[in-house]
Amino acid sequence: MKFFVLFIAALSTGAAHSEPAVIKSGEHDDFSRLVLYTGKSQSWSMRRQEQLVSIAIEGWNSGFDTSRVFSMIPRNRVTSVSSDLSGITLSLDCNCDVVVKPVKRDGIMVDVRDKPEVDSLTFSQNTTLKRWPEREELILQSKNDEILSVFTRKLSESIAHAETQGVLLPAEPRAPKKKTTSDHSQIADTLRIRTTSATQRAAKTRQDELPPYSICPPDNFGDIENWGTEEPYSQQIGALRQSLVGEFDTLDEDGVIQLAKLYLYFAMGAEANAVFEIFGRTGHQVEFLRILGRLLDNPGTGKATYDLPQNECIGTQSVWAAVLSTSREMITETQTKKITESFDRLPQHLKSVLGPKLISRLQSEGHTAGASVIRNSIAQKVSSISNSQPSISDFESLELDELKKIISRTNASTPEAISAFLKQQIDRNTPLDATMRQVASSFVVQQKGDSIALEIAMLLAKDSVNRGNYSDAVRVALDSSLETHTSEILSFAASRLVKEENNSKIAKFALQVGSQRASRHLDKKEIRAISDRLSEMELPALSRSFQALPPLYYQPDEVEIVSEIPNAVNIARPEVAELTIKSAQELLMASRQARQGAQVALESSE
Repeated sequence: MKFFVLFIAALSTGAAHSEPAVIKSGEHDDFSRLVLYTGKSQSWSMRRQEQLVSIAIEGWNSGFDTSRVFSMIPRNRVTSVSSDLSGITLSLDCNCDVVVKPVKRDGIMVDVRDKPEVDSLTFSQNTTLKRWPEREELILQSKNDEILSVFTRKLSESIAHAETQGVLLPAEPRAPKKKTTSDHSQIADTLRIRTTSATQRAAKTRQDELPPYSICPPDNFGDIENWGTEEPYSQQIGALRQSLVGEFDTLDEDGVIQLAKLYLYFAMGAEANAVFEIFGRTGHQVEFLRILGRLLDNPGTGKATYDLPQNECIGTQSVWAAVLSTSREMITETQTKKITESFDRLPQHLKSVLGPKLISRLQSEGHTAGASVIRNSIAQKVSSISNSQPSISDFESLELDELKKIISRTNASTPEAISAFLKQQIDRNTPLDATMRQVASSFVVQQKGDSIALEIAMLLAKDSVNRGNYSDAVRVALDSSLETHTSEILSFAASRLVKEENNSKIAKFALQVGSQRASRHLDKKEIRAISDRLSEMELPALSRSFQALPPLYYQPDEVEIVSEIPNAVNIARPEVAELTIKSAQELLMASRQARQGAQVALESSE
């Protein structure tokens, strides 16, 4: 037994170290911190060779997970982290101190700290030495030399660091001057050393200005109705943000444009332009999207303008041409029809933003009919949202995936969508998953007493029948608040129970419901079918009781069981008007005692 326990302990110890330890990081003002989560404080050893630092953990051989190291720290002090089974190797880009400490119950902490800078400009006066006072110009020259030396050293370090980080382009060596005279007054920009900060790069002058379009931009520049879906805002934004940075910390260029377009879809122009500034995106499409961002952020100020051909654009570009253009070209009747048709396809929140300005433009040019169409489109949509909710019949015609999307939005129509979803699942004899059942149950509690809440509770009881939990279905059916649905639940359970192979479920159902409720809520065919199953199970008394028939009164020869086996036990059946759970327990106990007595008699006779 001891060897078995030791063997199990050894296996558990090995399993505990089977997964690699996670390395997490944190950035501070003067140091970067790595924490190796090995689960306990362990001994370690460190070896440093110039900019490479190797740290070995004693007793650890499961490796380390380095995927999260650079999610919270930049690659300025620590440029790379590699690992093997027993330790890690850090590649540094600074003349930093490395401090390693064990962390109780967690693992090992590694701090890469900047060395404190010595202020070379501070001169301490040595009071022990007495010298002749020097001339003032010599003292100033000495201080200037010191300042220049410090500046030169720091400039060299900054240039080297910037070149390593990829933010500096070093100058190419010039060719020797030829005897022939040439004009070197202008030097190409690519031959200059350019040092810029992140702020300067974000605020640099854009070189991609929009050309004067003689035709409309491509459709994908302005089809804003296709840039988002009906899914929740946080879900769409979160998914795109997570996909921005791919493997090896590479930026997804297309993801930046998609994120900005999604912000524009939700009429968040300032956020869209901030995305372009942060990631430094340029180009004709970006410049056009910037204009749309300024328009959606401040639709009434008139700061966002861009002249497009008024009567040549189609689709959503016709709307942008109408609200952005400042030209004197009049909009034709044909173009007005295109504008109203395209406007009707926009989401409601964008209609509310663009509608007033578009109505003003059409009215100023005499297109009162088109302006009325725009106004009615906004008013009818708002009225349909505020005054009418989709009926249950509308939801019943939807597919399960569409119903799930409606349920996930959690609005006033969610209970009806849940009801339609449950009905389709019950018709397919498919039990609900745990998540959907929990959501439906929460709505029953929140809207307790409402008709839709009672209907969902009834459908959940039917789902319990599909799961084989008849007791839960009967419990819900007998609730006083569900009196209007009791017959439907019990009838549904009885129709499924007849086909049930588990006899104990049938007997328990008959005992829970009883003859009075059965006669009130079940039809005669269902009562007869369950009674027949009880008779097949050799429970005649329970079968007659479920049918509300009088019990059989046993004759003396039926009450006493005469056996040739000595010491046989006589079973006295209780004489009750209706079989109850207590009387059924007494019958089972008497039957068990009879079997035990017969077994004892057989063993003694042998």
